[in-house]
Amino acid sequence: MAQLPEDPEQVSVASGETDAYPTVWTFEKVEEVRVFVAPDDKGAFVEQVRGVDFTVAAGDWLNDGAELVFAPGRRPPAGARVLRQRRSPVRQDKPFGDLEDFKPLESEQAYDRLTRMAQENRVEAARAAAFPPGEAGQSFPPTAARIETMPIFDNNGDLRVMPAVDVLNSIGATFEDDGAWGAASDPLTYDDGAFA
Repeated sequence: MAQLPEDPEQVSVASGETDAYPTVWTFEKVEEVRVFVAPDDKGAFVEQVRGVDFTVAAGDWLNDGAELVFAPGRRPPAGARVLRQRRSPVRQDKPFGDLEDFKPLESEQAYDRLTRMAQENRVEAARAAAFPPGEAGQSFPPTAARIETMPIFDNNGDLRVMPAVDVLNSIGATFEDDGAWGAASDPLTYDDGAFA
């Protein structure tokens, strides 16, 4: 069996009437299937629990994929986004046995698994911020040097981190670091009310 080009992620907008969503991609084991639902196009995706929120329909998964069926009362409402994702384990569990003989089936299955992993890695890499071809990649400094900082690009186009207070003040925001920024009352924004 050949492993055809596949996109191991699909996002659909829920109609509010549909319980089943196809994977469109193939997979080997049910543990490779992940489902996330976001309330709308601005909300964050929340991972759904297999066996509680949805089930994977039986079938020839390696050739046809499957339908993912939401449990009663768990159907995504109209306008919600439904993300289906394949995440293959990064391991080779199947022994090839006697290595004196060529094992075409075992070899092909192993190459198919590697191809699925490569497809998934390509999708993950496409989401990352990347430097253009021909330019060297750059790294963030260690965690301790990033605390209460913001990433910026300097006059040479190099990635730097600067204290958040300095960056905000440089764009005209009035901000005073009263020392409570990291221990703010709002855990999402760290806003302790010091903005003027």
